[in-house]
Amino acid sequence: ETTESPTRVRRMLAARTWARPARRALLAADLFPSRSARASSMAAQKRPRTTARALADDYPRDDDRASETAFLASGFRYEARRTASFETRGEAFRSERAASADALRLERLPRASFVPSLTSAKRKGHAGRVAVVGGCEEYTGAPFFAAISALKTGCDVVHVFCTPSAAPVIKSYSPEIIAHPYVFARDLALRNDANDAELPNDRSGSNYDDHGALALPSNERAMFEEGVRKTERWLRNMDAVVIGPGLGRDATSLAFAREILAFARRMKIPTVVDADGLFLVSLDPLVVRGNPDAVLTPNAAELTRLARAVLGEQEATELESADPKSSDEDSDARLLAARASATRRLSEALSGVAILSKGSVDLGACSVTGDVEAKDKEHVVAWCAVNEGGSPRRCGGQGDVLAGTLATFLAWASIAKSQVSATPRDDTRHKAKDSKTSLSAAEKVSAAAHAALVTRGAAGLAFEESKRATTASDLVEFLGGAFEKRFPAHRASYASAEERAEETETETALQA
Repeated sequence: ETTESPTRVRRMLAARTWARPARRALLAADLFPSRSARASSMAAQKRPRTTARALADDYPRDDDRASETAFLASGFRYEARRTASFETRGEAFRSERAASADALRLERLPRASFVPSLTSAKRKGHAGRVAVVGGCEEYTGAPFFAAISALKTGCDVVHVFCTPSAAPVIKSYSPEIIAHPYVFARDLALRNDANDAELPNDRSGSNYDDHGALALPSNERAMFEEGVRKTERWLRNMDAVVIGPGLGRDATSLAFAREILAFARRMKIPTVVDADGLFLVSLDPLVVRGNPDAVLTPNAAELTRLARAVLGEQEATELESADPKSSDEDSDARLLAARASATRRLSEALSGVAILSKGSVDLGACSVTGDVEAKDKEHVVAWCAVNEGGSPRRCGGQGDVLAGTLATFLAWASIAKSQVSATPRDDTRHKAKDSKTSLSAAEKVSAAAHAALVTRGAAGLAFEESKRATTASDLVEFLGGAFEKRFPAHRASYASAEERAEETETETALQA
């Protein structure tokens, strides 16, 4: 968006010559910062830094990729960039202008005030209701792990919406999980190769009729639509939904997931898309593009598939070529840099959808762009890198545990935001659709960071106990201990220091 060289732009930023092309270049710059010598020096730490100088220092240099990768891999990192101060919050996006340098503010700590404290005054449902859409005859473990992890993290009620053949099996795993056999599945199989599969947005293949609808007999069409209606009726009371674990890849299941994704978007329900739900997104990225309430959780293979579908063949090839055949410091650094770039660019290309890329370092990113439908977004960009805890044992089901844990944190963030925006006469558990507000980039990435930290903590504890015999069931058993380590039950509030300062600032501004 500018003809100036990167070096010239950096000099303009440092000199506070905020020409429009330079400002645009800054907001479009790489998301993951590296530490420059000036920023790390004691003099720079003691000297008050202007917002312009701080941004110029923190954004990465093109010639400093090694330092950037080392910074990402060195441990837990979090940052969010707010568009405006309290007095002018949201004005930049209402007028579709880039935020000015003086209005930009940085957050260095993940938000945690939305995590509810434990009191005897609360009732069932006040700590969240989570839905999991997935589970078929072949795959019943994935939805169970997502559901039980949401419960173990701290939500009150979990519902699983699955095929009729999977429901009794999932119910037999745990009496705490409510299973609904509403997902209609018929063997209209899509091939596993996303490049050759029938595209749901094309709807011109053998599985679809002349009107773009699934080519089902009338009785089966009625069963499919009835299952969608029943699921939507339950989802109206949900605070978060996970779509994809164990869903399967036949056309009817994917069409069902497509309908639920659209409904959750209309109702502004935070949505975690994982596993087969990501396969659907790779076939048709428009099902999530511009959804401010969606969080995608791809593993390495799924990230490559999404990059190929959304960003193009070149980005996917870069990811594949960076994936090392054998692990060493240089190859790990190349892979981490490639994943960081793909994660950031995916969020930008999908217009504000948050991405949590799973790997040796969990990378989260959410970039808010001008065409996001939700109004009054509070942050232009947020990111996190999590390298704490974890386990060298990579057993199946860990991604499902993370998806369920993330859903609980998103549900809490949504409930907290609804309570803030509710009027005194509102029922804060069941607010009207029009009064519900989408989560900001910082809230989504904060939830992703907390979920990654808790899941990795549980994996570390489980590995200490079981070593090579560790399975996903062991992770579930240690979720409580990992959560307690980060959020002690006796605490009345988990707000970060930055959030407490913001609350004080807000109260002072309202009193004035």
